Amino acid sequence: MSSDPEEFDPTRVLDGWCASQDDGLPELDLGEVVGRARRAALDPERVERLQRLGFDMQEVEDLDIRPARPQQMLETPSHEPSPRLLEQWQAGCWSAAARRILIGRGEALPDSNSRKAESHEPHWLLAVWPPQTNAAPHLSRWPEHVLLVTAQNSLLAAEQLLERLPEGSLLWLGQQDIDWTLAAEVLLQHEPALSPFLAQVLRDFSAIERLALSKRIHKAYEPAAPGQLLRRRKSES
Repeated sequence: MSSDPEEFDPTRVLDGWCASQDDGLPELDLGEVVGRARRAALDPERVERLQRLGFDMQEVEDLDIRPARPQQMLETPSHEPSPRLLEQWQAGCWSAAARRILIGRGEALPDSNSRKAESHEPHWLLAVWPPQTNAAPHLSRWPEHVLLVTAQNSLLAAEQLLERLPEGSLLWLGQQDIDWTLAAEVLLQHEPALSPFLAQVLRDFSAIERLALSKRIHKAYEPAAPGQLLRRRKSES
């Protein structure tokens, strides 16, 4: 090997050297290393926190990541409608119509210093007619009964009505063209148990119904020339 730095070749430094068997590195005991890792416990506070999050673990190797569970929807238990509720009208059955007037909301209490509020369930306005012997339902503008009930849907509201009818009565819940303003006014004038909040709800509902009727009348009839009869548009039923 030359002493001249310019002739130095670092790739040939180990030329001629041969390692013996005794010079080898000791065999690495991986089992011991893994064992030590398995015995390494986590911080107790961290373990408790992970367990609250759904991990079941005491040591590193015990980490058990549970599959995420889909968030369960709040479902209304299945309810079988009463057999006394008819899908089709038939002679001799009671007739009713239902209209939701309150989806569900909170009412601020009179005490202005209180932040509490009273919650209200959905409310349904029901108009009811007695049994008829006609071949088809012919419902008067003036219902026999008017009531207000709380229920999640119209069928549950109708079942509450069934409880107030004579035993064994059949009920048909239809979709007739009802004067809901009249039904609301009946309750406003004659229901003594009506709370101020629900009374205001009925008044608001009645005002909305009158506005809707006004718009319907405007669309249903054609303007008439002086001295001519008003004409109903043919597109309106």
